[in-house]
Amino acid sequence: MSNVHDDAGTTPASTEELQHDIEQTREQLGDTVEALARKVDVKHHAQAKAAEVKDAARERRGPLIATGVGLAAALLLLRARRR
Repeated sequence: MSNVHDDAGTTPASTEELQHDIEQTREQLGDTVEALARKVDVKHHAQAKAAEVKDAARERRGPLIATGVGLAAALLLLRARRR
């Protein structure tokens, strides 16, 4: 059997410490796998970006519509004055 060392380079004193170290390592590995899975989830990233762009377009729509209505009204007034 090989010597198992903890992060400090010392040999753990008991089986309980080994179990604890193994549990911590498994937990860290699980967190790492979850983080990697989220990072490579292209479909999720695409959907999130599409929603972001859609929301930005909605926010800009109001001022654009108001500007369009204002321009249309100005053109109608100019046209009416010329007659």
